[in-house]
Amino acid sequence: MKHIFVINPAAGDGKAATVFLPRLQKLFQSAGQTPEIYLTRGKEDALRFTRERCQKQDGEPLRFYSVGGDGTLNEVVNGAYGSKNVTVAPLAYGSGNDFFAHLRRKRSFPDGKDGEVVRSDLLWVNGRYCVNACNIGFDANVVYNVDRIKRLFHLKGHAAYFASVVYSVFQPLGNRFSYEIDGKVFSARDCLLLCCCNGSQYGGGFLSAPLAEVADGKMDVCPVKKVSRFQILSLVKAYRDGKHILDPKMKRFVDYYQCKDLSIRSEKPFRYCLDGECYEADALTVKVVLGGMDFYILSQKEQHLLEGR
Repeated sequence: MKHIFVINPAAGDGKAATVFLPRLQKLFQSAGQTPEIYLTRGKEDALRFTRERCQKQDGEPLRFYSVGGDGTLNEVVNGAYGSKNVTVAPLAYGSGNDFFAHLRRKRSFPDGKDGEVVRSDLLWVNGRYCVNACNIGFDANVVYNVDRIKRLFHLKGHAAYFASVVYSVFQPLGNRFSYEIDGKVFSARDCLLLCCCNGSQYGGGFLSAPLAEVADGKMDVCPVKKVSRFQILSLVKAYRDGKHILDPKMKRFVDYYQCKDLSIRSEKPFRYCLDGECYEADALTVKVVLGGMDFYILSQKEQHLLEGR
């Protein structure tokens, strides 16, 4: 098997390149080997490299290590999708790493045990594959505003995300969506947000889809009705902790579905986010891709070895 490391040098505030990369090179050098490493140069570069590398596969099994966050992982998966004998191993160096967290949450690796391969569904969203979550409306606005918050206030990670939540609360709220879930039509309604999930969390730990499983052949869809700014504050904690689908106080605001097909329409363009990257559209079609990708989950032993611990 060929091991290929696709590294986003900006990930982890630059630590993916300045800390992880030297350790990786030292590890392979001590074993008398030369690792195959690619440092990405910008948006969509990981997708391009992975796709071209798969085209040169020649039947040899490949494992791509995605060293970055959910956005880097999304690009690697989109580049690798459809190729045979390919696995993708997430290495968490981004600000969120939510899909990585979901994969590891229910697994423990005894000392000395190697990792395991997990076959996961993907979501097909307007022609692009989504690994973890598609966020629409308020959530996508929060992600869009995070970069601005980081630049203005020099915040990082979770602090930048929560600051963006507060900032976004005071921006125009709500979109009027009509949607169809597995053939059932829902008339136009004002929504604060709508999330469509393969994994259970996003935004650095917001448990928006607490019932989600990555290999159940279903996506978890959670529309949240438009509420006042004051009500948003009461929603945030329940939404973060995954209690919004059980809390009786939330039932008049929150719906929750598990389905295979979803289509969304709006009278005006809206912002949506795929695995942390923002786009705009006035309509979305989302479908479950059953068993779309094999992911390799590193054991703690392997993780520590790669990180020089």
